[in-house]
Amino acid sequence: MGARLTLERAGVGPEVDKCEAYKAAYMLCVAFYLFERIQFMSSFAATFAVVDKGWFQSIGTAVQKIMQDEYYIHAEFGLQMLKHENLHGWGKKAAQELRPYIIQVYKEVLASEKSFAPFLLGEGRSLPGFNIGSMHTYADYVSQVPAQELGILDSVDQTWVSRNPFPFMEEWLKVDGFQRARQEMDDNAYLIGIMRDDTIDGPMDLDAEGQGPAWLYEPMKHFQNYA
Repeated sequence: MGARLTLERAGVGPEVDKCEAYKAAYMLCVAFYLFERIQFMSSFAATFAVVDKGWFQSIGTAVQKIMQDEYYIHAEFGLQMLKHENLHGWGKKAAQELRPYIIQVYKEVLASEKSFAPFLLGEGRSLPGFNIGSMHTYADYVSQVPAQELGILDSVDQTWVSRNPFPFMEEWLKVDGFQRARQEMDDNAYLIGIMRDDTIDGPMDLDAEGQGPAWLYEPMKHFQNYA
């Protein structure tokens, strides 16, 4: 879809249905959010089950940065994009029309995540405190919030998990959960204090005309009647 829009703007391709293009972009945000929020969490849990016992600490420190970036930055970016679009009529309508596809993508991501457990623990492999059942429960646990945020929890036939089966993961997810001597190793708490509020004149209205390049608002003309 992106390539077709680029060709159209360059004057060398046929006109693209802008509403279909918008829905494709909306689904991209959904997929991005689900991948960053659910995918690989079971493998992260397996990693930190080992690291939490005192083994491979340097590897754990590096992987922790990756996990926190995915969890707190990438996934949150996707979620905020969806929330912003859902403030408008076209976003609400797209979410409604795309609901079956959103549910399908959610189920596929969750099933993919659960498929990792038999591989990890198959063929005689084992990990202390881990079994296929607890890994599946953890996958259900971490996927509940995305299902709630997308408004599909009542449509995915999923048992609510109230307790994290891997409580050590709560500590490893904390940005400031570990204090490290900077003369001995790199500090991985780099997410702390990296932003400050400099909106002296109040919040900015990014949807207002004139707050960005003209091409940014041109597509919105096509969606005025979409809602």
